[in-house]
Amino acid sequence: MEKLTKKEIRGALKNSTKEGVAYNAMVGITDSYTTPFALAIGATDYYIGLLSSIPKLVSSILQPFMGHLIESVGSRKKITIASKLILTLLWLPAGLLFLLPQTHAIFAFLAVLVVYNVAVSTQNT
Repeated sequence: MEKLTKKEIRGALKNSTKEGVAYNAMVGITDSYTTPFALAIGATDYYIGLLSSIPKLVSSILQPFMGHLIESVGSRKKITIASKLILTLLWLPAGLLFLLPQTHAIFAFLAVLVVYNVAVSTQNT
């Protein structure tokens, strides 16, 4: 196995730090506004509880299978790029949820949050 030079190590650490900052900004922005957005589309306390718990539960259940997904695809980079693309495009339809009837909007938002949390968990595998 080839040793990395100090310059390569520093570059990798800089890239890792930049990616960590971007990831935390994304999670901080989206997680902070899920409850206010749910309230804006008419969610009750019961639905807020579902919106807070079900996406994280589903992503936790699927986490052990993410390693198999990476092995089957053969590239962590492909999985990361696909999940980042999903995360980026996911919020476009979420902005249109105001057009749906209240109950449909809440369950559609739940689906968006489940996909969001699963995509985030693929990046953490």
